[in-house]
Amino acid sequence: MATFLPAPSSDSGYHIAPKYWQDESNEPKLDGLTIPHDKATMFWCKIFKVPDLRTKHHIVGYRPMLDSRPIRNGRPAVVKDATSPVHHMVLYECVDDGDRMSWNEWSESPGAYGPARPKEWASCTTPVAAWAMGSKGEFLPENVGIPLGESSGVSYYMLEVHYDNSALHEVLDSSGIRVHFTSELRRHDAGVLGLGVGVSALHVIPPKQLQYRTAGICSAECSRKMLPTDGVTIVSAQLHAHGTARKISLKHIRGNNELRPITQENAYDARYQQSRMVPGGRQFMPGDILVTECTYDSTARDKPILGGYSAIQEMCLSFVVYYPRTDLAGCYSMTPVKEFFETFGIREFYGIDMLQVENMFLSSGSLDNFEPLEFDIMQHNEDTAMQGDDQGVGLLKELLIKEPFEFRNKSFIAHLNEMPWTEPLLTEQIEKTLYSGTHMTFCKKRDDSWGAPIEIQNFPNYTALVSNETVQKSCHFLKVSLPSTTRSTDAGHILNFSFWSLLIPSMLMILAR
Repeated sequence: MATFLPAPSSDSGYHIAPKYWQDESNEPKLDGLTIPHDKATMFWCKIFKVPDLRTKHHIVGYRPMLDSRPIRNGRPAVVKDATSPVHHMVLYECVDDGDRMSWNEWSESPGAYGPARPKEWASCTTPVAAWAMGSKGEFLPENVGIPLGESSGVSYYMLEVHYDNSALHEVLDSSGIRVHFTSELRRHDAGVLGLGVGVSALHVIPPKQLQYRTAGICSAECSRKMLPTDGVTIVSAQLHAHGTARKISLKHIRGNNELRPITQENAYDARYQQSRMVPGGRQFMPGDILVTECTYDSTARDKPILGGYSAIQEMCLSFVVYYPRTDLAGCYSMTPVKEFFETFGIREFYGIDMLQVENMFLSSGSLDNFEPLEFDIMQHNEDTAMQGDDQGVGLLKELLIKEPFEFRNKSFIAHLNEMPWTEPLLTEQIEKTLYSGTHMTFCKKRDDSWGAPIEIQNFPNYTALVSNETVQKSCHFLKVSLPSTTRSTDAGHILNFSFWSLLIPSMLMILAR
């Protein structure tokens, strides 16, 4: 349920106020959604209409409303200290395409996900509120608010709820986000910006690693094109990853120097994810770079972890609230497809070239390249199971290696599973290549269009605050366009040739033991 309430008054604290819907039955909510016992991970989306406000208001905060009841003997039961399967919830703005009739109908429907979700819902990409396990919600500083109502340009929102039902219980859920707003406008209109690693199966964390780092960059080109001359001020940040993450840091690069982190968590726990205020605010200027860095402990896993939406997959994201509001909504990066496969020693697949593989990963034109499928843990088997599943994983399972000869006729997933992950030289070089090598950067606007061209560029060259983490990097970039992509591949071949010419023989010797 997503309920809009007036902001809590300063003298009364949180309070329940009358709903803004005249018809109680028309109140937008996940009204008794059943989570099946055989779904370990499930997503659900619900469209709802903005309250009928004649003047502009400001959203000033939100709180979670967790309402999950296990079903026992066919009926929902009240169980003391029962754990809710709600893993996280995100409230998104939707782009108004003028088709009010369809959006009104969707707002009155119970919701949908996967193939049943209307394609128009893909325009709901700008986060307004992001809640995850352990968070109590967030209230903004007194000088900022997110526009709501007339002149906000937003008529509909989408609530996305992710359920982690690893206990495989049947559950009746009516959870949601309670949004507080006020007619007393704050000084600044605020916006929310998503940052980090684009969610896809190309985000790989090797198993048996005590510390393994990945990073997503918000490029200088994106901030230069999308931010005002005086920049914006970041007032709060929320870090998000899953169960194997141990550290997350939102790094800030200006020129050739790393500034103090905007926020960081050196003892990250996925069960406690609370947004943090940035004391005094932080100026984010045109040309600045933001790096979301995650460190994972995968020692308990025996197979590689792939990026994805399931709780047993991984993410590396951060969300910041800033002012003044701009059109910028998302700023991410991922490893370019060709470079990703070359890093793992693969040059060619049967029946499909690397450009076609890349276009399959990027075909949707957004960072939500694949719909997160409802992950049915009962359908997995040990021969093909990875740590998580979605359509990106499915594509990796279907790719059959042609070159090099040493790995011929193996699926890429099988190759990934059989790599000698306990060899430090292998994992250290892979981490270095994927972290500080080339990144494909994405700069998205609130209307789901591109704010800057998609580019392939190397990790930025800067002086790190901690000297032993400094990596030699280059700042040249190569441009890429969709759906056809072109690039020079000489640098990539040079980068990986010496590495794999040394490693492949050693891998074969290890596998032959």
